[in-house]
Amino acid sequence: MRKLAITKDKEFIYLQEDGKIITFKPKTKALKKYNIDLKIKGSEMHFSNEKLYIIGGF
Repeated sequence: MRKLAITKDKEFIYLQEDGKIITFKPKTKALKKYNIDLKIKGSEMHFSNEKLYIIGGF
């Protein structure tokens, strides 16, 4: 992975790049990978109002 989009909420850290979202829960050290149908790179990610937003990319 080159440049990851990264954000966090109270429990998780979220990483995204090229069709994958990875969640990490520091409290339990649980790491999960999810394949998504967005094959984008260079995006930004934000968490607001209990929603995860992926912005931009190519």
